[in-house]
Amino acid sequence: MNINKFDALLDTVQAYLAQFRQQFELVTKRLKAAPDGSLKIVKKGCRTELYHRTSKSDREGIYLNKSHLTLAKNLAQKDYDARAAKILQNKIKLLSAVEKTYSQNNLEHLYDTYPQKVQQFIKPLALSQEEYCKRWEAVTYKGRPFDNTTTAYISDNGERVRSKSELIIANALFHSKVPYRYEYPILIKGAGEFHPDFLCLNPHTGNEILWEHFGLMDNEDYRNNAISKLAKYSEAGFVPGKNFIYTMETTATPLNSRFVKKLIQENFAT
Repeated sequence: MNINKFDALLDTVQAYLAQFRQQFELVTKRLKAAPDGSLKIVKKGCRTELYHRTSKSDREGIYLNKSHLTLAKNLAQKDYDARAAKILQNKIKLLSAVEKTYSQNNLEHLYDTYPQKVQQFIKPLALSQEEYCKRWEAVTYKGRPFDNTTTAYISDNGERVRSKSELIIANALFHSKVPYRYEYPILIKGAGEFHPDFLCLNPHTGNEILWEHFGLMDNEDYRNNAISKLAKYSEAGFVPGKNFIYTMETTATPLNSRFVKKLIQENFAT
């Protein structure tokens, strides 16, 4: 589920507004520098003749031949810019009204206006980004069991992970305010149940992204298993850069925390 379909629509509206305003500013600037008068276009059979009208009362105008090419270009641009300015004004007026109406009627935040005691009685049509993320994180599930004889790595979010590198990733996600579920079970068609290290939620889009860390790439059996696992993820539609992140390390090249933070910035940005 995309929690921000309407927010994405608003972003699109605002992007177009910025574009139209920039274009309007450009044509307005060109119009101020344009020559006086207007361009008259006369079609005579297959020929097109251009005339320079110096005033509204000047119906005929001065014929523009090849020696007046620069003036003809400037007048043509002026005519285009004047028409474009009117179109842009209408678009800006329309989209400004949409932007204002949306901001004043935000259904996603209606639920948040009620006290928590009352919220439990309501089934909202839409949730705010914060509430959706909160509910997504609150889902209960059964992860893989831990061997209590091994070192316990506890993240800043309060859950146990299996290695120092997973601890780096978990803490980076937590402090970047990216919701995640550790070793959440998912079913992959034809491959069975998988427990990816992290199932993450992009808090801005509502899209889920898997993150697998392969920490023993020195080991041949582990490496072959990792490659096989990546192939199964790929066949199931998990594509790096879209809905899948994977990191690797060896003894000589351990996981870099700066690289982890960079991955989070690139994959979970607004």
